[in-house]
Amino acid sequence: MSRRGRPTDNWTPEECKNKILSSLTDTSLETSLPDSTFNKIMGLKLRQKRLELGYTQTKTGKRIGVTFQQIQKYEIGLNGISLIKLWKFCILTDTDINWFFENVTDW
Repeated sequence: MSRRGRPTDNWTPEECKNKILSSLTDTSLETSLPDSTFNKIMGLKLRQKRLELGYTQTKTGKRIGVTFQQIQKYEIGLNGISLIKLWKFCILTDTDINWFFENVTDW
């Protein structure tokens, strides 16, 4: 659930994109990006792409080899996604892995 009481799985891809931009704006990129912020951004991008394609957390998890609970943890930034899981997600969604690092590579 989000702080507003609305399930975060009901966010639109545009809401995810706005959250990503907000996270980047809130963090000074002149210093290193904290791991927690990086995990949050990666999770929001994962959620954005998943929602754009209409995939559920369950379907996504099964296809990359994790539970839907783990997808939830990735998406809220609680856990960082491993490179192998990110790669599998990119294959599943036909996404260039570089998309995940757009606008966050300057740190």
